[in-house]
Amino acid sequence: MSRSPTITADLLGSVALAAAGICFGLTFAVVRQVLGQISPGGFLLERFSLAALVMWLLSRNRPASRGLWRDGLLPGLALGAAYLLQTMGLETVTGSVSALLTYLLVVIVPLLEAIWVRKVPTRPVLVGAFVAVAGLVVMGSGGPGHSFGIQDAETAASACLFALNIVALGRVAERHDPLRLGTTQMSFVALVALPEALASRSFVLNASVLSYVLLTALVASVGAFWLQIWGQRHVSASRASLLLMAEPVVAVALGWLLGAPLRGSAAVGAALLVGGILLSEIWTRRSQLARVPREPALPSLTCSWPAVDRGAVTEDK
Repeated sequence: MSRSPTITADLLGSVALAAAGICFGLTFAVVRQVLGQISPGGFLLERFSLAALVMWLLSRNRPASRGLWRDGLLPGLALGAAYLLQTMGLETVTGSVSALLTYLLVVIVPLLEAIWVRKVPTRPVLVGAFVAVAGLVVMGSGGPGHSFGIQDAETAASACLFALNIVALGRVAERHDPLRLGTTQMSFVALVALPEALASRSFVLNASVLSYVLLTALVASVGAFWLQIWGQRHVSASRASLLLMAEPVVAVALGWLLGAPLRGSAAVGAALLVGGILLSEIWTRRSQLARVPREPALPSLTCSWPAVDRGAVTEDK
């Protein structure tokens, strides 16, 4: 049985989205560190302006397409507003809590996709999402008391906007080159961050801030968003949101490496979350392979000769 090009592209898209989630997860602790020196809008303006410049330089010789900026407008503005709210929340919310609240989007994306795109998620995606959400609940439980404040509300609101970005991006990703479409996304995020940066007059670019800006711009913006956009050319929005849930697992693991205590509930929740992703992907892959037609059997090389009527031969003689 041969693997079709569609299944191969789907598999590579899944890998790209999981890798993007890992890149995103590495940024939570980094962003919390830098917010003591610069405002959320100032940091996002510097980070995404640099990312837009790098993506533009990389995409100059790539094929152009009509309606690029029009198609990038809605997902780009949603992404910008989501990042601004999430980063404002990170001023007081820990990286792991922010990641967990952000990935409530795994519930919102299938609902948006069903209402807007009229596409009902497959059973593997729904079951995987259910297991992953159970993991999020377990990861967020069992710790010290945490009252739900304004920053938590900002982060939860950002989850809705990130979900809108994923669904809107899924509708246009196939029409445009990933680097060119990524340039529009980075540009719109910088544009949304500009008013807050101007209001706070926060334009810091010392060595410490510059190192954080370079790291997040190149790894978690240019690299991760190119992977996400390319992956969404081959994977549905609902599956994309599930695969991107590698992000909170990485955020919690990085927090532990940096000295934050790792509770047993967090470890169990992370295992459930990863299990939900793997369950969905393995189930989806088996379903795809089951639909691939088997190759026709090779024709037999054995020659069959017609039977000879011995009686007829005798009469002829």
